[in-house]
Amino acid sequence: MEAHNNDIDNPIDDEIGSYVDLDDPQSFFLFAGAGSGKTRTLVNVLNDHLLDKFEKRLNIEGRKVAVITYTNAAKDEIIRRTKFHPLIQVSTIHSFAWLIIKGFNDDIREWLKDHLQIKIADLEEKEKKGRGGKASIDRQNKIASLTKRLERLDWISSFSYNPNSNIFGKDSLNHAEVIKIAANFITSKPSMKDIVSSQYPVILIDESQDTNKHLVDAMFSLNKTHKDQVAIGFIGDTMQRIYADGKQRLGEDLDDNWRRPVKKMNHRSSIRIIELINKIRSGSDDKIQLPRTDAVNGHVRLFISARDVDKISIEKNLLNKMADITDNDLWYNENEVKCLALEHHMAARRLGFDRLFDPLRAEAKYATALSDGTLPFLRFYSDLILELVNAHKVSDDFSVTSIVRKHCSKLSYKYLSSHDNQIEILSDVEVAVNDLLSLWKNEKDPSFLEVLNKVHGHDLFPIPEDLKPIAERDDELYASTEDLTDEDKSPLQALNDFLETPFSQISNYKTYIEGNARFDTHQGVKGLEFPRVLVIIDDEESRGFLFKYDKFFGTQEKSNTDIKNEQDGKETTIDRTRRLFYVTCSRAEEDLAVLVYSEDAEILKQNAIDYGWFTEDEIVFL
Repeated sequence: MEAHNNDIDNPIDDEIGSYVDLDDPQSFFLFAGAGSGKTRTLVNVLNDHLLDKFEKRLNIEGRKVAVITYTNAAKDEIIRRTKFHPLIQVSTIHSFAWLIIKGFNDDIREWLKDHLQIKIADLEEKEKKGRGGKASIDRQNKIASLTKRLERLDWISSFSYNPNSNIFGKDSLNHAEVIKIAANFITSKPSMKDIVSSQYPVILIDESQDTNKHLVDAMFSLNKTHKDQVAIGFIGDTMQRIYADGKQRLGEDLDDNWRRPVKKMNHRSSIRIIELINKIRSGSDDKIQLPRTDAVNGHVRLFISARDVDKISIEKNLLNKMADITDNDLWYNENEVKCLALEHHMAARRLGFDRLFDPLRAEAKYATALSDGTLPFLRFYSDLILELVNAHKVSDDFSVTSIVRKHCSKLSYKYLSSHDNQIEILSDVEVAVNDLLSLWKNEKDPSFLEVLNKVHGHDLFPIPEDLKPIAERDDELYASTEDLTDEDKSPLQALNDFLETPFSQISNYKTYIEGNARFDTHQGVKGLEFPRVLVIIDDEESRGFLFKYDKFFGTQEKSNTDIKNEQDGKETTIDRTRRLFYVTCSRAEEDLAVLVYSEDAEILKQNAIDYGWFTEDEIVFL
């Protein structure tokens, strides 16, 4: 490694500071690898360059600096570290998109008309070509639901959106629509480019590799036409892109007007872990990180076990071995070790929400939002129904009333003021709530479908868009219709399978997705760090198709598709798995254990040595 000191990256802050000069804005892509301190750089640029030099000018011109982050937690951290300054507008991608399009109701209406007509036409075409039975019923109900929404667009004077809620009213946009509309407006409407660049002379996008590709492309479009008026900063690391809706190869083939600063340090991890992740990364690009001069050496171990074993015992034995290897008793305590599973499915089985998770995970339309906790109809159950049920179970009548008042459209001022029989409406709502809560009487565990039918039957709360076709269908007709064949299955079938599962699984799912469970997934901990990390890898149990560790470790042959994608320069399963493995290993601050369940232990061991990832004395058979 090159000689260095811990301050080697400090000049980067001043370099980026020169790019966000309002008199000479320059767009840039900052490579900031794992543990490089990108948030610190972002905050320093905001405080020491933008605010220090241009605060008065921004105030006079009525402009702000936009910072787009990936999570609410990251947003809150930046807001705190910039001391809640009103000229720094920090928002998540959905919030930013809504700020751009909010109030353009006529344009939104026209976009929705086109969008809904295309979706309806696509379903109608499938209906013509498809078979009858339950698939046909599902398609017809979806067409009816979309048509109803299309017909009422002209009656909506103002559209609404809440980035922190997945419970929608008739005038609401959903999360995916907000992103697509904002990206479309910026790309296709010159006036929108003028508006955005006049409002935000600087736009900084954190975790840009996982930012929705539609918005990223819109930013590139903005740069092409307004590069002299706005500085756009992409901050991130293409090696850490793990979500499918991020833009592939972001940062490559940039125009000459884009600057490319690089941070070299990793302030997070021990020396041995940085050596490992550098080696993993070398199969993808030539970026090398440097450890701090005062970093500890740390420990890494690769444990290999057969698949047909008692995995709970194996994993407990591993913790004991790591305690001995590291001479650290904290490894004995499973709550002091962050366990990362390859797929949410593996965590779901261990934590008890697999019957909820599996059918939705298998449908590509729902996979990403299911994994990051933003799937609207699940939030309907977890943020509304579960809260209502939990309050009822502890006899918290005040909370029950508050929840119902907040979400029941019949209790809105607009609805009540337009009806004379208000007492009767209040009475009907009370009956509806009691009928819904009766589903849990005597410790019963209703299905999601039973809950949906009660809510819809009483028109108690707005139904999420995806669930409307099911809520509105004739259940007797549906039950008497032949089952779907495999070729007829659709996203609605995934919903049908999910809705038959017990409601109690939503509680475990919510605990997990909020990060309050001992297990997490490789994807779920992006941006986080832990002193001790255990990575559990088992392709057979995960049953995934996007990531294949057996291929990555060389114990399974590449498919013809893999070979063709390599030849065509396209992304492969191995590319995706390498990035995920890099993200996972780079979460560890001090010590890392990787457990691989495999039937090819000797081959796996030799490959791990040949790849330069682990030495022979770092590999343990269990």
